[in-house]
Amino acid sequence: MEHMEDAGKRSETGVKPVAKLKGFGSSILGLVDRLGPWSALVIVVLFFSWWEFISRTEMVSTLFFPTPTSIFSTLVEMITTGKLTEDFLATMRRVFSGFLIGGSVGLLLGLSMGWIARLRIVLDPIVAAVHPIPKISLLPIILVIFGFGEMSRTVMVSIAAFFPMLINSMAGVTQINPTYFEVARNYGASQWKIFRRVVLPASLPLVLTGARLALTMSLTITIVVEIRWEVQVWEPTSGWPGKHCALRSCTRW
Repeated sequence: MEHMEDAGKRSETGVKPVAKLKGFGSSILGLVDRLGPWSALVIVVLFFSWWEFISRTEMVSTLFFPTPTSIFSTLVEMITTGKLTEDFLATMRRVFSGFLIGGSVGLLLGLSMGWIARLRIVLDPIVAAVHPIPKISLLPIILVIFGFGEMSRTVMVSIAAFFPMLINSMAGVTQINPTYFEVARNYGASQWKIFRRVVLPASLPLVLTGARLALTMSLTITIVVEIRWEVQVWEPTSGWPGKHCALRSCTRW
């Protein structure tokens, strides 16, 4: 008993209160607590104010860090003249056209590979070998095959959207419990009904995940292709709309 009492006293005396933050850190935390949800807005305002200050005082080069006010005025000017709208719509057209083409093919092939084991055995090694290749490295080959036109950009974006949709759709089907297929067959369901009533609903979560990843990759590859296109094959008289034209205008400035 005495030993237990001594151990209890040592444990009580050994507990130390949590050290409170003092000085500047505690004042910052207190300010954040008082501001509540407005703290994020205050941080953004302070950041842009600091950016404006260091740019106007030329602490950093305005060539790389122009003032936020000049950026905003240029943005308003590009919106009012319609230039930004034209470039934005051109880029979005490439993103969604490539996403729809590549995503649709990837969805159908992925569901088929997940459902048909023989097809998966044949095509899965090919997909595993081709998928890790950086998609932008295929640009020279695509240019040779499809030429210097809009088709090459659409093909590049379609390839980028194809693989995330394919892999996630196939995984969505393969993770379905085989018992669902057996029950559907025992009730006399046809292959089309099994596909429509079992395969599609059960694989939908991973299919939507693949669609989100495919859309992200489509946007990323579109911007990269436009930048590479701008650097390599841009002609001053071409007048192709898109973000690459806006970037070219900035480089000329």
